[in-house]
Amino acid sequence: AKAGGGGWLILALAVFFFLHTGAELGFGNYIYSYTQSVGLSGGYAATLLNSAYWAAIAFGRLLAALVSIRLSARRILHFSLIGAVLSAGVILAASRSAAALWAGSIGLGLFIAALYPGSMSYAGERVAISGRATGYLVTGSNLGAMAVPWLIGQFFERSGALSTMVITAAALLAALALFTFIARSAALQRPNRPAV
Repeated sequence: AKAGGGGWLILALAVFFFLHTGAELGFGNYIYSYTQSVGLSGGYAATLLNSAYWAAIAFGRLLAALVSIRLSARRILHFSLIGAVLSAGVILAASRSAAALWAGSIGLGLFIAALYPGSMSYAGERVAISGRATGYLVTGSNLGAMAVPWLIGQFFERSGALSTMVITAAALLAALALFTFIARSAALQRPNRPAV
């Protein structure tokens, strides 16, 4: 069932796309530089870690497609957002540990993988997706893909490499908070139907 108030919901979802797409690409664009800057490994290992992150995303998207047969988009998104936040938190909590960096990066790739396709699926469940609505969502995603990496780059030079993880974690936390609000608001607009 489609929720009412589609206008505000589309705009909120566009911001959601901005946040999680920005986090995905911001981390991916700077993980190599981060790894070398903090001295956790050399160039070859940094390249491997970067490849492992993108490979985890590819595998995570395949896994998400299989899981979506049994779980709703809402549950997949909540689970993925929490996992992504925790993965970024592992890197922040043990910022001098190469093992934490590897575990957190692969975990982040696996969990963040479901966010884009899951968001599109969720949007389709909640509002009538027209060409205009899709344009808002794609624009939000594209703006995030530009703005968040740019922001990381500004702070990377001024405040140090750890800003990569701080900004990534902040974007994911904001995405989790926003999606929780969106999901609850949509559920309240359908009081006689169970939440999906």
